[in-house]
Amino acid sequence: MTHLHASTGHAGHGPHLPPAQPECDAVEWLPPSCAMSRARELLWTCQQCKPVYYLLIGGGRTQIRRVTDRGSAVNHPMSYADGRDLWDRILKGRAR
Repeated sequence: MTHLHASTGHAGHGPHLPPAQPECDAVEWLPPSCAMSRARELLWTCQQCKPVYYLLIGGGRTQIRRVTDRGSAVNHPMSYADGRDLWDRILKGRAR
């Protein structure tokens, strides 16, 4: 089994996502107006492959932004530990 690790990405190139797994968890995506204020991008996936995911951090909370050709959406803000767990599940195809 291959272990994937989140990378910081560079020059717009982060990790490529595998296909969603058969029993993939559905993430509740909200309008971008629900985004945390003053959040910064900590990690991201490859910007050449849609959708692109960003792990945002700010004020001790994390949030994930999903960007598609139709626009962007975010999930509910969560603790850093829960955000990193969701980020890792997205990178492994276990959540979308």
